[in-house]
Amino acid sequence: MDSGNDEKARFISVVGEKLHYAIDDLAVPTAPGFLMDFEVQALDLIANEQRKIEYQSIRFLKNRFFSGTPIEYLPNGKPFIPGSHYTIGISHSKKHAVFAFSKVLFGCDIEEKDPRLFKVEERFTGPSETSRLDPFSSLDRLCMLWTCKEAIFKLVGVTGIRWKEQCTLLHVDLPVLTFQLAIQDRIIPVKCHIEQVGPSTWISFAFHQNHE
Repeated sequence: MDSGNDEKARFISVVGEKLHYAIDDLAVPTAPGFLMDFEVQALDLIANEQRKIEYQSIRFLKNRFFSGTPIEYLPNGKPFIPGSHYTIGISHSKKHAVFAFSKVLFGCDIEEKDPRLFKVEERFTGPSETSRLDPFSSLDRLCMLWTCKEAIFKLVGVTGIRWKEQCTLLHVDLPVLTFQLAIQDRIIPVKCHIEQVGPSTWISFAFHQNHE
């Protein structure tokens, strides 16, 4: 996987296909006309102020690439652009928003390092995984694994996964982490491209292993 780091159009390459993504601070955008009329109408229906900020930030990023088209959602919650052949991914954390798109099926997630991960560590990982991520700090390791497994969840769209037992980190070759996912009587190899965004944030993109 190769990566590009243009501020407005970053990308990683997966089997000759580019996955484009843009990251910005989670805040109310100030550029004039950053929302379409139908998005302004939808925004007016959102009562929660945090949800308003998240909605605006994601649409601001989306409109850099798909101006004039809405983000819609499948019954399982996966976002899509009507009439587009691209897969899209959206995610936000406490401080950042990300919008991504590619011809390759993927899932993405962005997270800030949060000490509360220590309280739920036993639910989604164990020493066999965290030990593979030396020399990162304990909190970085948990954030990396949490972010990857969230991205994998968005990739496969299957609920009820026991993440500690059914999704296991097998190999680390940064920036790529290889996982084995055991669901629905199948063993599914999955790769995650992971990178740090500033000192406190990690972002990951999950792909099926045949897209490496």
